[in-house]
Parts: sequence; structure tokens; C-alpha cells
Amino acid sequence: MKLSRRNILSAGLAGTLGSLSVVSSAAPAKRALRIAYLTDIHLPAIDIIRDRAAKALQRASKSDVVFFGGDNLMGIDHVAEDAVTAQFKSWESLI
Repeated sequence: MKLSRRNILSAGLAGTLGSLSVVSSAAPAKRALRIAYLTDIHLPAIDIIRDRAAKALQRASKSDVVFFGGDNLMGIDHVAEDAVTAQFKSWESLI
């Protein structure tokens, strides 16, 4: 066989198409791990928002692992202590 660009491309295409047929006939891969990542929830002490967050957490709970990143509470700097306590209680009731 003469080495030409056409022959090399044809051989490469035939190899690629052959491997595609093997991949398509293989059994579907089994899910190994499902991860949920919830970031910057900023949960205030407001019931309607906590209820919405609870729905999101319910969907995330179907995962194998749930990670929280960012801020989980709305803000505790320069806020009255009772407001901070209310935010923590809201968070604890969610989790």
C-alpha cells in the first residue's frame, strides 16, 4: 500500500468508525458517584425562603455526597445578636 495522505486518512477514519461501533454496542455505564454542590445559599430567617431552600436540599439529597460552599447564612456581621440566632436556627431546621 502506498503511503499517501488519502490512504492514511482512510485508515484513520476506518479505525475511528470501528471503535464507535464497539462503544455503541457496550452496556451503558453504571453511575459511580453523584455529587451535589450548593453554593452561596445566604439563608435569611424568613420562612418562605427557607422553604424554597428545603426543596433544593431535598433534590440534592438524592446525591451520594452534598457539599456546601460559600456563605450559608445571609450575614452575621454588624447584625443584632437575635437576628444572628434566628438565622442559625433557620439553618439548623433546614439541615
